[in-house]
Amino acid sequence: MIIERHEISENWTRGRSEWILVKGETAKSFRLQIRLYSGQEMKELMQKAGFEEVKVYGDLDGIEYGIDAQRLISVGRKIR
Repeated sequence: MIIERHEISENWTRGRSEWILVKGETAKSFRLQIRLYSGQEMKELMQKAGFEEVKVYGDLDGIEYGIDAQRLISVGRKIR
């Protein structure tokens, strides 16, 4: 059995997850933390890294990024 707990913290800049794996009489817990970025933050970071024509999408099919987006996909072009 897998038990998952998720939490958003630090003003929506961190995501924390805990997974507890239960097998028979044994349980193991795993924790992870990730940095969360807004679409605008990601776009600015990519531009600072030298990418041009940066666009953000809400999924791999290219839907508009917004409140209902399942993912943050960012695409840019880097000229050498």
